[in-house]
Amino acid sequence: MENEEVRVNGISAFFYAAIPWILLMAALAGLAFWTGVVSFSHDQQVQTRMDNRVGVVEPLKKPVSLIIEDRGCLKITKAFLDGDRLTSYVTDTCPGHMTYWELGWKIKSPDGTIVVSGYNNTAELPNLDHGDKIEHVDNLPSDDRSNTVIVWTRAHGE
Repeated sequence: MENEEVRVNGISAFFYAAIPWILLMAALAGLAFWTGVVSFSHDQQVQTRMDNRVGVVEPLKKPVSLIIEDRGCLKITKAFLDGDRLTSYVTDTCPGHMTYWELGWKIKSPDGTIVVSGYNNTAELPNLDHGDKIEHVDNLPSDDRSNTVIVWTRAHGE
């Protein structure tokens, strides 16, 4: 009985040999999960600090207000913001033919900080007569800290 030898053969030998590899894979999976948790926590802390710097103390629940500025002879008569999609209705009150126009925007946080701004001047104007109205759809960049969007148009002639 003292010198009994235990032999593991066949499929049992495979599973016995696989134990270290299984333990190693479990340790790597646990390490990957923990790294993901730490990274997510760090990203949340950075986002919270950025929110606090521009006056967002808690997640914004009010709808974003849309302000239309009057900056020239192309007038935005109506505009709607649906998520990141801005639909605007522009009326031509310009005296001559316009070759192209630009739509500009500023996105502000609750304390008035401009967090995103830009413009799109790739919109081609059809041959508009004085008083014609067109619909224009544009995608604005999104920012969770925004509570006000200001839009305007500017025409460029020949």
